[in-house]
Order: sequence, then C-alpha cells, then structure tokens
Amino acid sequence: MNNKVVAQISDIHIGGEYNGQFDCEGNLKKVVNKLIELPKLDMLVVTGDLCDNHNEEEYIKCTLILHKLHMYFPNIDVLFVGGNHDDYFKMSMMLGDCVAEGYSEELNSVFLNITDPKNGLTDFQKKYITKHKPLNVYMHYPVGYCPHKFMNTEEHNIKDPIGLAKFFVDNGVKDVFCGHYHTTYDGKYVDGVTPSVHICPSIQTQLNPNAVFCDPNDKRPGYSILEFNELNELEKINHFMVD
Repeated sequence: MNNKVVAQISDIHIGGEYNGQFDCEGNLKKVVNKLIELPKLDMLVVTGDLCDNHNEEEYIKCTLILHKLHMYFPNIDVLFVGGNHDDYFKMSMMLGDCVAEGYSEELNSVFLNITDPKNGLTDFQKKYITKHKPLNVYMHYPVGYCPHKFMNTEEHNIKDPIGLAKFFVDNGVKDVFCGHYHTTYDGKYVDGVTPSVHICPSIQTQLNPNAVFCDPNDKRPGYSILEFNELNELEKINHFMVD
C-alpha cells in the first residue's frame, strides 16, 4: 500500500513577533528544515493564520520560506486555507491556485476558508459538504468540544461549533484537520461519536490549554504528519515539536 504523506502546519503568524517575544520566521524555518529530512512528502497543508496582519509583505515572507520544500520534493503540492488573521482576497492574489477552497475528488476532502468565524460556514461551503460528503475537512477552526479554557470560548470559536460538528457527522465527514487553538489535540467531535477532530500545533507558539488567559507556555514550533491510505482514510497521525 502506497500511503500519501501529508504535512500540516498552522498558525505561522508571520509579522506577529510582538517586540521579539516570538520568532515566527525562525520557527517556520526550523520546521521546514525538519520536513526536508522526511523520506517522503506528498503534500503540505497550511491551515490558516499564515501572517498576523494580513499584508502582502508577510505573505511573501511566508511563501519564500516554504519554497525550500520544492527543492527537496519537486512534486509536492502546497495548499493553504485562511484563518481569522488572513485576508482571503489578498491570499488569492498572492498565492493563486495554492489557496484551496471546495472539494477535491482526488483527496476526497473539502477545504474551507473561513476568515470570519462569527459567520460560520457560508451556504456554498455547506453545499460542498452535503453534495460530496467528503471523508476529510481542512479548516482553521476546531469543531465540537475541544478542551481549551482560553480558546474554547464564544469570543474565539467558530459559530456554533457543536452544531457544526453534528452537521459534519450527518454528512459522513470522518476527520477534521485544523489549527487555531495553538495546542495539540486529537479527540472525538461530540459525545464520543466519530469522526474526529485533529488540532495541529502552532508555528508561532503553543498556548496553555488549562489557562483561562492567553498563556504562551511553550514557544517551540510544531507540525503534524498525516498518513492516508489509497481510499483517503486517515491511517496515522503524529504531532511533533521542534527544539
């Protein structure tokens, strides 16, 4: 069986150094240098918050660093979905077809750009799900209930995360791959029912899930490696931190 190997990174926040508190560019370079050591890499998916202030210069810096992957994996696909710190129009202008939105038959996956979580999914995005009933969804925001005392609040969550999780379950979605919470988590959507939600660690910094305030308790960057079988079902997932 020839598994597809996908790297996922999230919450890069280029431009979000906050007076030297974080090293977003340096962290991204560290992760890229780890990824090029892999014996195989078919795809990289970035699940939102590429930059901090959604300006053109930050998108350029981000993509220049990621371009190194093409030197080692010439056939790699690099795909982006936007998060709350992104501007979908600017992403589309700067990154072109690499900005993924909609259904991929090849991957049996739906990619969702949601830059304003208070609006939830658009009607078109819901149709991607109801029409194609994909196995996998890539988006910035977790759905269902994920234990994080600071991020899992109405202020930071997507609209109606429990209802959205049930909507996915009803339409056959098996796994959701996301970021946003700046932590690592793998768990069931709701009430122990599959499918599952997988939160990728952040490039910028990790946040303490047990703190009710914004507590960057681990400044190491992280990434996830996903392996899919020939039916596009998730076979294995591992999360890694880089010192």
